[in-house]
Amino acid sequence: MLSRTFAYRRLYVDAVYERAPHRALLAVWAEILRLSFVFVACVLFATIFWALGFGAYARDGLLSLWTVAAFACALASSAGALAAAAGVLSALRDKGRVRTALDERLPR
Repeated sequence: MLSRTFAYRRLYVDAVYERAPHRALLAVWAEILRLSFVFVACVLFATIFWALGFGAYARDGLLSLWTVAAFACALASSAGALAAAAGVLSALRDKGRVRTALDERLPR
């Protein structure tokens, strides 16, 4: 599901490339920045939820509902961070693809 969430990024870049090729690299950079923001936010939330989970576990010494909920949120945030990082890497690879396509399509 997470890979599907970030899969539209390439479709967006391709649509911008077809309609306005001179703005294709701008679209790639916009996606890199957007996914970087998502990555930083997910890491921040994951850090908070991991700290809450371990704090609740250390306080109670058992797996209470609060501890399980905090760990579940931490896992979801961590998975989101990994998916966003993969999206950033994919967007960085697309930057080269778009630049090559632009060099072939647009005259200098």
